[in-house]
Amino acid sequence: MLEPSVDRRPSADGPPAGAPPSGATPSERWALRVHVLTLIAGLPVLEWFARHRWFMLDDFDFLLRTLPSTSGATAPISALFEPHVDHWSTIPFLVYGALERLFGTGSYWPYVTVPIVLYLVVGALLRVVMRRAGAGPWVSTGIVAVLIFFGGPSDQLLWAAFMGVAASLVCGLVQLLLADHDGAWDRRDSIGLAVGLVGFLCSAFAVTMTVVVGVAVLLRLGWRSGWRRAAGHTVPGAVLYATWYLIEQSHFSTTHQITSIGAVLRFMYDGLTRSVGTFTGLTDLSGLLSLVLLLGLVYVFGVQRRAEIRGALAASVALAVGAVWFFVLAAASRLSWGLDTATTPRYLYVGAVLLAPAAAVALTWLAAKHWSAAVLVAGVLVVALVVNVVELDHIAGSFGRVAIENRRFVEASAGLALVRQLPPSLSGQNVILGLDYAGVHRLARDAGLPTHTTSEAAQITAVGAAETRSGVGAAPTVNGTSTLARRDVVGARVVPDGAGCVTVGPAGRDGATLPVRVRGDVGLTVTSPSGPVYVVWRDRRSGARSYGRAFAGVGAGPNYLTSSAPFDVDLVLRPTWHGRICGLTPLP
Repeated sequence: MLEPSVDRRPSADGPPAGAPPSGATPSERWALRVHVLTLIAGLPVLEWFARHRWFMLDDFDFLLRTLPSTSGATAPISALFEPHVDHWSTIPFLVYGALERLFGTGSYWPYVTVPIVLYLVVGALLRVVMRRAGAGPWVSTGIVAVLIFFGGPSDQLLWAAFMGVAASLVCGLVQLLLADHDGAWDRRDSIGLAVGLVGFLCSAFAVTMTVVVGVAVLLRLGWRSGWRRAAGHTVPGAVLYATWYLIEQSHFSTTHQITSIGAVLRFMYDGLTRSVGTFTGLTDLSGLLSLVLLLGLVYVFGVQRRAEIRGALAASVALAVGAVWFFVLAAASRLSWGLDTATTPRYLYVGAVLLAPAAAVALTWLAAKHWSAAVLVAGVLVVALVVNVVELDHIAGSFGRVAIENRRFVEASAGLALVRQLPPSLSGQNVILGLDYAGVHRLARDAGLPTHTTSEAAQITAVGAAETRSGVGAAPTVNGTSTLARRDVVGARVVPDGAGCVTVGPAGRDGATLPVRVRGDVGLTVTSPSGPVYVVWRDRRSGARSYGRAFAGVGAGPNYLTSSAPFDVDLVLRPTWHGRICGLTPLP
């Protein structure tokens, strides 16, 4: 059985040596040194992987909350308390505002540094939880190393907007560690509660962490002795969050309701198993690995004395319970978005963090059984670390390329005279997902967004996108001609289908390109069940091409696309795309 005392805990490198409580074994000291070096190295390494990242999606809402409106009016204080995608995000709003005033928007590194530092703090706190639970020093160090370089969810982990989630985890873990003691309420509990309440102002993940703290206190002290302390750690947060929710519920984007227990169970299963599979790097074996982990946890914790469950193991058990509770809460608010939401990268990171201490205890027990088992555990952790670092590099590269394009395009858009004047017809049109032209105007005017680019492709994209419109229905009448030479089409069969229309597809496995020569304005109507049409503008003189932008064709249609940009147009279609396009003059 696992002993709760510091010197008697089993370790991955063999049975405990019986060192005195005041000291640590050489193996423990070396494991701690490696852990500290991992934390120190984590900052520059993760910064390097994030070197090409730039603002996207949620970042723009965080930036714009504290900026003056389009008319120049100061942002109201109430805007800081309105939810961001159903999360209470007052502190992230304030952090973004402070960073914008200190550094502007010319560089992303000050913003992405915040969540990276928070991940490292999460790793340090988790190792304390693991060691208190009796997990071996090397097992704890290895699991934390994998979490720091967790490649699977890195498309969102190396994203400044994730700082709210990371901050809630930090606050919750601090509260958990301070509440994890015997006896009555004391100063540690008061400090922990205050820190935990701060977590509510960062993201909704604080709800899960508060439940974890309450469960841990009850497990440690028992119902009779612990309910008052558990209530002290949970009721204030529940009242605070409920009050905020009732005030701001009109601003929520989703309704929190569970319509199918089966769907919730599937959501929970997918989230938990993929958290385990992504952590190990073996996503195809997620279900099997989760089953092995579950059986191991049931056995290991099943053989513990009740006193041990109510002592050193309470926090790790509570965090595992919190993982289940977290995915139930996520299903309540996100199930309407589809079951795939369960495997959202940030959810997988949270799931892995919550399961990590219990897994560390189980792996420690296994490693202490025999030297061959210790080698197996070490091999699993090494493979997980290598696979995640490789995945981290892959995702960092692919997202970095998109970020570079988006940055150049947005900066070029900000420099257009049309955007600086901001006519009402342009104001609400999206530049990229999460940012409209009114937002670009405000960022350039108030946040130091650069308004130029040396990339010709970005300049062509900016002009083309600003002078292009799309919507539902048939294209309005335009004064121009659009001709399509069928012999120049690549990747799909094009057949004339009535006056000014062609039937296209299906596109080949590499997609298809339809080069359209434009004289004057272009007005196309797209009818397709296959998703959007991507538009690439071509300069007739230089031959330079823009970045691709998605426009008409979402849903079965019809959808229209009009453009007054002085460029020819390539319609780029994804593999298997098929549909009907009108407004073209087909040529042989």
